[in-house]
Amino acid sequence: MTSLLSLPDELLVPIIASLPLRGIAVCYFTCQRLRDVIKRSQLLRAITHTLQTYMEDLSPDGLSTAGYRARVEAWEKAWITLTPGSQPVAKSGDRVRPFGSTLVTQGGYLVEMHSGLERRGWCYADMSATLGKPGVTHLEWTNIDLGREMFVTAWALDVHQDIVAVASTQYDGASSSRLRIGFLQFTTGAAHESAIPEVLLDSEGSDGPYEIQLEIVGNRLVVLFTCGTIFKRYQRIWLVDWHQGRADCLRRETGETYFPALTFISNNMLVLARKRDWALEVCKIRKSKDGPALQTLCIFKLPTLSPGTLARLRTFRRQPSSKPSCSVLPFRSAPFDAVLSYSVTLHLNKGTEPEHRALFFYVLPRTLRMLVNKRYTADQASHTSQSHTLQWGDWGPPVTRWIEPAGVLHFRQALVGLRAAFVDGPAARLRVLDFSDVRARHVIQNPDGTRWRLAILGPGTIDHGRVFLEDVLSSLPYSETGADRVGGHVVIDDAWLVKVRGNEVGLPITYSVGVYSIIGDEYLRDV
Repeated sequence: MTSLLSLPDELLVPIIASLPLRGIAVCYFTCQRLRDVIKRSQLLRAITHTLQTYMEDLSPDGLSTAGYRARVEAWEKAWITLTPGSQPVAKSGDRVRPFGSTLVTQGGYLVEMHSGLERRGWCYADMSATLGKPGVTHLEWTNIDLGREMFVTAWALDVHQDIVAVASTQYDGASSSRLRIGFLQFTTGAAHESAIPEVLLDSEGSDGPYEIQLEIVGNRLVVLFTCGTIFKRYQRIWLVDWHQGRADCLRRETGETYFPALTFISNNMLVLARKRDWALEVCKIRKSKDGPALQTLCIFKLPTLSPGTLARLRTFRRQPSSKPSCSVLPFRSAPFDAVLSYSVTLHLNKGTEPEHRALFFYVLPRTLRMLVNKRYTADQASHTSQSHTLQWGDWGPPVTRWIEPAGVLHFRQALVGLRAAFVDGPAARLRVLDFSDVRARHVIQNPDGTRWRLAILGPGTIDHGRVFLEDVLSSLPYSETGADRVGGHVVIDDAWLVKVRGNEVGLPITYSVGVYSIIGDEYLRDV
C-alpha cells in the first residue's frame, strides 16, 4: 500500500493545497518530507504567506500561482499606501436618511439598515456590480420594506448565508411582553427557506427602557436582552438555532449584568463586558442535562476607575470579509481572528469641573483564547476546574492598545479583519489602524503630506486624568495610514472604502456616498 509520504511532489502539492490553512501549518511541522514539499512549492509558499497575514485562501478555479500572488501583493500594497482611485468607481446622489438607520458593508454590498419609526427594513446596493465598468457608475439600490406591522429594534446580518435576523417587541397585555425574532432572506426580505419563520422569546416581567443585541455565529443566533433602570436590571441571554427551531435561555453561573457588547471569538466561545466590576468575561457555551449554559472561563479586569466614575462600553460590529462571488480578491480574513474594538465613555461629575473622556481600545481574539487556554492547561495539570480573574496589570498592558482620539466625528468606526477605520478631529482625518504585527514591520514612507504610514511598535500611555486611578499603558503593535480632509465618515470592506457625507442642515436629513476601490481603478479594470 502506497503511503502519503511516498507520493511525488506533483501529487502532494494539490493534496496539501486543498487543506485549510491551519491544516497546511500542521503538515509543515509534521515531518521533514512535508516541510520540504511546502518550501519548494511556489503555490504552497504563497498560501502559507496568507496565513502569516491572517487571510484564508479562496482561490477560484483556474487562477494561476502567479496571478494569485499578484493579487495578494497588489492588495497588500494598496492597503499600505491607501491610494484608492482619484475618482469613485460608483456613487449615489443625495438620499434621505431615516432616523435610526445604519450603513454597513458586507460581502461586497453596501447596506442601509433601518431600525426606526420612519422605515422598517433595509436597502442595499451591490458594489461588485461596478467591476470592469469604465467611468463612474451610480449605485442601484434595492429596497426591502417590512411594512408597518414590524418595528425593528435590533438586527444581525450575514450576507454569506443570505439571512437577516430582526428583533421586535410584542405586547400581550398590560404587563406581559414577548421578544419576536424573525429570520428573513437578505436579498428579498421573504421568510428564509432554511430557517424557522420566527421565534417568540418570553420577556415577561421586564419593565423600563430596553437594549437588544443580536449576534450570528454559524446557524445560531445569540440574543442579549437588557431591560430596566439603574436601580433594577433584568437581563437574559438566549441561544436560538434557526434550523431546528429551538430557543434556549442560557443559564449563567452569576447574576452579573453586561454592557451590549457581546462578541464571538470562536464557534462556542464569546466575550461579554461586565458592568459591576468593569471587566471582560470570556464564556463558553456548554451542554448540560438542563440545556445549554454559559460557563465563565476567565475574567479580564479593565483599568481601575476612580470612585464615582460612570462608564459606558460598546463594541463595534465586525464585518466578515468579501465572499468570492463579490470580490476580485482570492481570499478573506478569518472571521474569528478579526480585531475586537470597544468604545469607552467615562464621566466623572465630582467637583467644579466634570470630566468626560471618550476612548477606543483594541485586543486580538487569539490573545484572549491563548490566555484562556493557558489557564485551562494549568487547571488540567492540577486537576481543578474554576474560572480565573486576571487583574489589569497581569494581562492588559502588553496585549491591548488604548487610543484617545482628538475628536471622533459621530463616534463611528468601521472594522474589517485586523483593520479599524474612523474619521478623527477637526481636520476630518481618516485613520486606518492595522493590527497585523507582520505588516507593521513593513513600513512604507509617504512623502506626500496627504497620506502617511506609521508603525507603532512601542508602548503608549493614556493620562489617568480624574477618571482613572493611574495612567493606562498599552503596547499592542499596529501600523497606521490614512488621509486628510476626508469628511463625513467611512465604512470599509476588504476591497472597498465608502465615504459617507451627510447634510444635516434642514430637513429631511440627506447623505451621499462615494465607493472607492482600495486596490485602484486600473487594477479593477484589468481583472
